[in-house]
Amino acid sequence: MKKVVSVLAIILLLFGFYFVKAADEIKLEFKSDKSEIEKGEEVVLTISSDKLTGIEGRLKYDSSVWTLEKKESQHSFTLNDENGKFALANLAGEEEISVDITFKSKKDTTVDSSTITISEIVGSNLTGNGYDITDKPVTIKFKKHSEETEPTENEVNNFVPINEVNNTNTNVITNTNTNVNNNTNAEKKEIPYTGSSNIFAILVAIGTIGVISYIQYKKYDF
Repeated sequence: MKKVVSVLAIILLLFGFYFVKAADEIKLEFKSDKSEIEKGEEVVLTISSDKLTGIEGRLKYDSSVWTLEKKESQHSFTLNDENGKFALANLAGEEEISVDITFKSKKDTTVDSSTITISEIVGSNLTGNGYDITDKPVTIKFKKHSEETEPTENEVNNFVPINEVNNTNTNVITNTNTNVNNNTNAEKKEIPYTGSSNIFAILVAIGTIGVISYIQYKKYDF
């Protein structure tokens, strides 16, 4: 009896390894056409496989960041907008499925990145076997831009418009020039003017005094 149990356990173990290996070989891709976008920009996510005839799962995303715009597929695709449950199937029975899902990010979002995930995935192929597939997350980053800082209260109070600065400088320069010119004119007025006519008059006066002195000297010369 113990031998029979041991044999059954080995058989079950081998089958388990077989199904795990088969599930690992099932390739399901979930990828985005962009890894980084501007806020308000669209991004297209694609679910695809060339080893499955159909899958079921749940689409998870943050509705405060994303808006689901449209769904495009050559195969049968349904999506419950309330709970995110979806089903994708190739009705022709071929092991090939694909769907494009377009999301648009909201301009007023404050996050730096956001992850969209498909989870609870079960796939099937032509053999009729079902496979549990691990969650497939895709993270989209939002481009960062330098933010313009608001001026502080002190900066606002101390702000002087450029035209006022120019006017102040102009007034200072004008007043300085005016004062300098006035002082210069005043200094010029204080200096007596000595022209050639004044010099001639002085020389004549000196000569006249000299002649009178000489006559007086001869008059009293005995």
